[in-house]
Amino acid sequence: MRGRALLLSLALLGLAGQARANCDPAADQVRWQRVEAAGTVARLSEYLAACPQGRHVTEVRSRLRALERVPLPELVAVRGGCFEMGSAAGEPGRDADEHRHRVCVGDFRIGRFEVTFDEYDRFVAATGRDAPHDEGWGRGRQPVINVSWEEAVAYAEWLSDVSGRRFRLPTEAEWEYACTGGGKPLRFCGADQANPLGCYADNCRGRAHPVGGRPPNDLGIHDMSGNVGEWTCSAYDAAYAGGEQRCAKPSDARLRVGRGGSWLDSPDYLRTASRDGGYTAFRAVTLGFRLVEELPSVPPPRVIEAGKELPPERPPG
Repeated sequence: MRGRALLLSLALLGLAGQARANCDPAADQVRWQRVEAAGTVARLSEYLAACPQGRHVTEVRSRLRALERVPLPELVAVRGGCFEMGSAAGEPGRDADEHRHRVCVGDFRIGRFEVTFDEYDRFVAATGRDAPHDEGWGRGRQPVINVSWEEAVAYAEWLSDVSGRRFRLPTEAEWEYACTGGGKPLRFCGADQANPLGCYADNCRGRAHPVGGRPPNDLGIHDMSGNVGEWTCSAYDAAYAGGEQRCAKPSDARLRVGRGGSWLDSPDYLRTASRDGGYTAFRAVTLGFRLVEELPSVPPPRVIEAGKELPPERPPG
């Protein structure tokens, strides 16, 4: 943390190896485009060092100040194990894509809360992206909404870069395992009834609510049933052929899985096994996300593209 603060201070003072002469307009534009592509401390500092009198210095300094206040998610440690994923035959509300099967997951950490506007808006400030609309419900501790899968992945990659840790969306299997408190046979995330754990159509007054307002599940995780649905990193596969245990590549054209149901849904969609899907660019007022952190001792999930498994790789920074 000290190292990052020192780098930020040096960059803000223009001392991070900065050239005293201003860079020419063409070089200025090239370096600014790099900042726009990845608003990390390294990219921003690189711009200040090369172009101390550049056209975008004021904006770069503003983004560096935003990065000094980047909040990291509060995480819950989840000990891995094997469990029966999916729903039992005859469960009320059950869909055809929920067949029960045995799945194993490794250890991981998952966000205690859904990612909030307060957290996501720091990303917006640092990268210059468009801010998602809050529908007039406020920002702060409200769960971020109107974000696509692509934007959620970009946030995770950016947070990994600025923190030096490895964040990503959960796989579908990790999500369900955490939701059920480590694989317990529960209908909802922490109980067999949707109320009071879940925020849904019958009790949420037609909108999402600040994170953590409902009781947590057995692992201390809030809002996994209801409030807003949550993107996972997995591609949707109705047959459960293994994709639920993997992260899909961004180039994979298949739908991505959303889990948990939302404030707009009936209890059937808040069930632990209920599945939904959306294209990677899809946004909705009912959809947000939470993050997981990969543990150093646990290899990243396998990656698939066009149905073929690829060697795991770190997303480019």
